[in-house]
Amino acid sequence: TYTENPISINKSVTLRGPNAGISPASGSSVAPAVVTTTAAGLGNPVFTIAAGVSNVTIEGLTIQMRGDNGIRQQTGVTNLTIRQNEFIGDGPPNGGVIFLDYEGNGSGANVIDNLIRDVTTTGGSVTSGVQLFRIGGVRATDNQIANLTGPGIVADALTGTTNIINNNRVDNIRQQGIQLAGGNATIANNNVTNANTASGADDGGIRLRDSGLTAATLGTVDV
Repeated sequence: TYTENPISINKSVTLRGPNAGISPASGSSVAPAVVTTTAAGLGNPVFTIAAGVSNVTIEGLTIQMRGDNGIRQQTGVTNLTIRQNEFIGDGPPNGGVIFLDYEGNGSGANVIDNLIRDVTTTGGSVTSGVQLFRIGGVRATDNQIANLTGPGIVADALTGTTNIINNNRVDNIRQQGIQLAGGNATIANNNVTNANTASGADDGGIRLRDSGLTAATLGTVDV
C-alpha cells in the first residue's frame, strides 16, 4: 500500500500498477498496488490532474478513496487514459468516483475497463461512478459499476462527434444507469440492470436530455 499526500500530476506520465493488462472484474488479478491518502489528505482526491497536462495514463492500480474522488481533473487536458483500475473505500459525498471536466478546453478521455463497486458513501449523498463533462473524444467502455447511490455514468455537454459509451455493465444504481445530457455520442451494447432503484420520475436505464451545465442541446445519439 502506498499512503501518500494527495497526488497532483502536473506533467505527462504513465502510472502502471501490477494489474495493468488484467481486467479488474475478471477475478484474475495479482496482488494489488493500493494507492490512498494520508490522514491529512482526508476529504481530498487521491489523484488530481493539473490543468493543461497532456498524455497521462493511470492503469492497473487499486485506488482507495477517503471521502473524495479517486481521480479528479478539471480544465484543459489532452489524452487522459484511466484503465483497469479498481476503486474502493469512501467515495465523494456528492460527486463522481472518476470526475473529469475539461470545461471545453481539451479532448481525449479514455475510461476503460475499470471496476467501481461497493464504494461506501455518506448517508443521503449522491455518488456517481464516472462523470464526464465538457469533453470531446470520450471513450468510456468496458467498465463495471455497481451498488452506488447516484448514477453509473454521467456525460454532460460532450463536444465533437466521436464520443463512445459502449460495453459497460451498470447494476443496482439508485439513479440513472447512463446519462447523456447535451452533445453527440454512440451508446451501445451496455448491460444496465436494476437502475433507478430510488424510483426517480426522470431517471431510468439510459436517460437522454439537454445539458444542465451549458446551453448544449442533445445532438445525434445512437443507442
